[in-house]
Amino acid sequence: GRDDRPVARLVFFDSRMDQVHTMINDAQLDWFSNLTQSLPPVPALAFYHIPLQEYQDAIDARKPISGGIHERICVDGPNPRIFPVLQSGRVVAGFCGHDHTNDFCVEWKGVQLCYEGSPGFGGYGNRDLPYMRRARITELQLNEDGTALAQVRSWKRVDAGGSVAGQAVDEEVLWSSAGRLAHAARQAVADEVCQVLKASTPKYNSMLQSSEITI
Repeated sequence: GRDDRPVARLVFFDSRMDQVHTMINDAQLDWFSNLTQSLPPVPALAFYHIPLQEYQDAIDARKPISGGIHERICVDGPNPRIFPVLQSGRVVAGFCGHDHTNDFCVEWKGVQLCYEGSPGFGGYGNRDLPYMRRARITELQLNEDGTALAQVRSWKRVDAGGSVAGQAVDEEVLWSSAGRLAHAARQAVADEVCQVLKASTPKYNSMLQSSEITI
């Protein structure tokens, strides 16, 4: 912001930093807690590779989503501290990858939980499937005098073939300083879709092509 005052914070976690910890571990959470307590309080965005358990919790609770869920959510290892620490650190949105053909956002207990999409062509999921390669863009907008964060906007840009950027989809405001958002365009995932996905083998193990399953 103006006058070098912070208006937002981006924090990046290593989902699986070694062979012992299969989740964001306590040392990382302690670091984040100490950091946020020592710095001015501002909204934060968190980034991590593997989705948190709360992504699945939100889908199980049939919370409405934007975007699509095309494969089973392969959640990170259990650590009950993760989500409360993110909340206490003023995280307003979290972003993950890992499941290449999921690209949804869902709100859980005041935090927007989003997938980034899968823009690369080296992994599973490709442009010949109904799910086209895509990448999420997230924009931080300041207020008129540039002293505070006003909005966090997000959308996905779809591949148009030959690494050419195509249309923008699912544009929405994830967070606003004006207050809670309705997100009226979001839809809950159907029960039968949830049952099929939860019963399936994770795609990164089986290469299961279930990309036709969406809301």
